[in-house]
Amino acid sequence: MAARCGIDTLIALWLLQGEETIAGLFRHDPQAATRRLTGLRPDIAAALVADKTVRIGAVLAGARQARDARVYWAQHRGFLLTLPYVRVVLAATSDRIPASLAGELDRLIRQLRRAVMTATQPPVRARRRQPA
Repeated sequence: MAARCGIDTLIALWLLQGEETIAGLFRHDPQAATRRLTGLRPDIAAALVADKTVRIGAVLAGARQARDARVYWAQHRGFLLTLPYVRVVLAATSDRIPASLAGELDRLIRQLRRAVMTATQPPVRARRRQPA
């Protein structure tokens, strides 16, 4: 890899792969994970946020196409459990990434939250009229 793409590319790939370690750390020690995210180089932070943006966008697109949003979100519960981590990623990196990228991830996080809240609301049933 280093011979074909350069050592900087190889290092960047290692750093991106290390993000999975940070995500695992977040479950057990959110403060340590936040410190690691805060220390990411700006280019790695931007790549990480871009990846999160693409993933959330794809999941939301799938939800829009789903026949039953409740079933869709039930099947994507594991993804939903990562939302607190994604919020921390954004907060820890937003000062070092392009504002447009930070804004897009923030918009998608809010859209995801609304979609899930809507899908998890109990169905509204028609009320029967009581005879007067």
